[in-house]
Amino acid sequence: MEEFNQVLDPILVERGVGSENHEVVKNYIVSHLKESGFELELDTFSDNVPNFGRLTFTNVIGHLNPGATRVLSMACHYDSKIMPEPFIGATDSAVPCAMLLYIARILQRELAQMKDKKLGLDLIFFDGEEAFNEWGPQDSIWGARHLAEKWERSQLQYQGKTINKLQKMDMLVLLDLLGTANPHFYSYYPPTHKWYKQLVSIESRLLTQGLLNLVNSNRSKKTRYFKEMSTFPVAEDDHLPFYYRDVHVLHSIPYPFPSVWHKSSDSKSALDMNTIENLLKIYQMFVLEYLWGD
Repeated sequence: MEEFNQVLDPILVERGVGSENHEVVKNYIVSHLKESGFELELDTFSDNVPNFGRLTFTNVIGHLNPGATRVLSMACHYDSKIMPEPFIGATDSAVPCAMLLYIARILQRELAQMKDKKLGLDLIFFDGEEAFNEWGPQDSIWGARHLAEKWERSQLQYQGKTINKLQKMDMLVLLDLLGTANPHFYSYYPPTHKWYKQLVSIESRLLTQGLLNLVNSNRSKKTRYFKEMSTFPVAEDDHLPFYYRDVHVLHSIPYPFPSVWHKSSDSKSALDMNTIENLLKIYQMFVLEYLWGD
C-alpha cells in the first residue's frame, strides 16, 4: 500500500473551504488527473455561507473520453469540515479522493484504450459538501448543488437532439466515509441495484480466489462488505441534486457511519489499510467491468 499512501498523504490535511490547504489539495487533484490523462473541467463559483461570509468553491472534474455519448461518473468530496478542533477528515473524504486518484493512475493503460468507445469516465471531486453552520438544504453540498444546476442548463447536440450533460450520465457512483475496518454497504436505489449486485459479485469472486486480505479483520469468507437491499434511511449527500434530476445513483457509504465521523479522531490512525486495499481491488474491477462490459 506504499503507492496508495503516497497518493493519500498529501490530502490528509485540514482543507476547509477558503483555507490555504484547501487550495493546495485542489491543485494536487488537478495535477494528478492531468498526469493520468484526464481532461479538466473546473467549476468555480462564489457564494455567501453562514459564519464565514463569501467563499469561493471549485468542483474539479476529470473527463476521460469527453466526446462519449454515455458517461460513468465516480465522485467524492474533497473539502473537510471546519470544526473548533483540528479535523483531518481521513474517511470524510480524503480516502475516497485518494482511491479515485489511485484508480486513475493504476488503470491508466487500460483507460487510455477508451478513446474509441462510446462510453466515457468522469471523476468528480465536489467542493463544499460540509455544512458551515447546521446541515440543511441551503447549508450543505454547495458544490454538488451548483454543478447539477449548471449541467442541467448545458446544451449538447446528440443524434440531432439537444441534451444536457446530466442526460449523458449513465450513473453517479458516490464514495464517502471510507477507510475504517469492516464497513457494511447496502443498495439504496432500485434503478442501480443491478450494478450494486455487480459489486457483491466482484467481492465474492475475489474472496473465492483468495485475493482479498483478511488479516487483522473479523471477516471470513462468509462475511461481506456489500450486503443485500437496504431499508435503512437514505443518507443525505452530494448525490441528491443529481438524483432529484433523474440521474441514477449508486451511493457507496457505510451504514452505520464510522465511529470517528465528524470527530478529531478521523485521522490516519483510524484507517485500516487492509480494508482500503480490498475496496480498491473491488472498485477497480467494477470500473473495468462497467466500461468494458457494454
